[in-house]
Amino acid sequence: MDYAWTITRDCTDPRMQRNEGIAPPDIAGCSSVSVSHADGVPRMNVVGVIGPIESTYWRSACTNALHGHEAILHDPSRRLFQIFDSHVIRYEGYMVFNDDTDATGMEPLMEFGKPYAGCTRIRYRNIDGEWQWL
Repeated sequence: MDYAWTITRDCTDPRMQRNEGIAPPDIAGCSSVSVSHADGVPRMNVVGVIGPIESTYWRSACTNALHGHEAILHDPSRRLFQIFDSHVIRYEGYMVFNDDTDATGMEPLMEFGKPYAGCTRIRYRNIDGEWQWL
């Protein structure tokens, strides 16, 4: 497995729309940060989550999840993706992979978006800067 992905924007957290600094949590092996909003409902911001847990990419590039997140952000082969629930964007991030991988690009959706938040669609920005649905 020679691919990895990270979440860089959590659109379900109102603070993200105000660009407030938020510590990255650890989900499924990547420290959870629960936050309470003005409405008193506890939520978790997922910026900094990386996957998959068994990725040789970030395991070889770092010793912990935060360094893995940084490694992906600085990889020149990274591809920007957005994960949607119906027609509403929920998460944004980057995926990296090498030429030998069998990754399809659906991995962030299938490994995180769908099981964690019930998301249904993913799209990537292509080399021309246009969005393409998978």
